[in-house]
Amino acid sequence: MDETARKELGLRLARRREAMGCSQAQIAGEAGCSHATVHRVETGTYRGGEATIRAIGAALGLDERGLELELEDVRYRLVVHATLVEVARRNPGLAASIVTIIGDMVIDGDEHRALIRALLDIRRGRRTARPGDSPSPTA
Repeated sequence: MDETARKELGLRLARRREAMGCSQAQIAGEAGCSHATVHRVETGTYRGGEATIRAIGAALGLDERGLELELEDVRYRLVVHATLVEVARRNPGLAASIVTIIGDMVIDGDEHRALIRALLDIRRGRRTARPGDSPSPTA
């Protein structure tokens, strides 16, 4: 799982935990891991095994299929994001229209801001990083 997917999945798990009214320590106890591990999973910095992520998911009421559906949705959103940016990159005149269209889409805040930023950069004629590109200084 790449960094963006880890962060998105972690954000979803954190939101689920908060909606349940649980602390990270409570989930850690249920999952059999440390509070720090739950924190790392929720912030997308966890690099350990999938068994721990599954255990945290189970503590949050997600069975293996539920967790897989969350991952599929994360991957789908990342593909949609990359596709919209690529369409706008190839057709800069469409960037404004895409911005308008995605304004009506339900997209998580950070993902929404990143997509809008990329599309506006294209519209302004700036190079926008593609997924997997190393970060470059902005003008």
